[in-house]
Amino acid sequence: MNSFIKATMLVAGLTVGAAAQAATIDPAAPDSGSFSWGGSTEVFFNGDATLDVTVAENSFITFTATDGFIVGDEFSLVVDGEDVAWDTTGLSGDHFTGSAVIALMAGVTTSIDLKVSAFAPGFTSGGAFWSTSAATPAATVVPLPAGMPLLIAGLGALGVMGRRKNT
Repeated sequence: MNSFIKATMLVAGLTVGAAAQAATIDPAAPDSGSFSWGGSTEVFFNGDATLDVTVAENSFITFTATDGFIVGDEFSLVVDGEDVAWDTTGLSGDHFTGSAVIALMAGVTTSIDLKVSAFAPGFTSGGAFWSTSAATPAATVVPLPAGMPLLIAGLGALGVMGRRKNT
């Protein structure tokens, strides 16, 4: 049996009867896996409908999807049920690849999903790969309320020195 037929059978086996549940991404380290589809635009991450990630502090991850088998498949990114534009798309070899930076809020579970937006000519099933970066904490803006009194004090001192010089 050739590898294409084996891959098609694997994809069909992974997608048939898959429960609508979520796989969890570990935000502390890069993560990766595969996803597949068969007969519809819905994809499954090793049998799971979505990927979920929860972080302790506001963070960012980079999510990448790369088609892996038959040239021509393309994907749309869905985060928490909303379509999200890829930050970059292109080709890895001749295969589609897309990457997006996803903002994560502390203590909130973010769901990541993919949909097939274009099938390879003549096919309605296939498989591909996903990966994430480790979560990067978001830069926090630190207010500097003490800066204003220091500025005023400095300008006042310059004013006093200027008056002394004139008298």
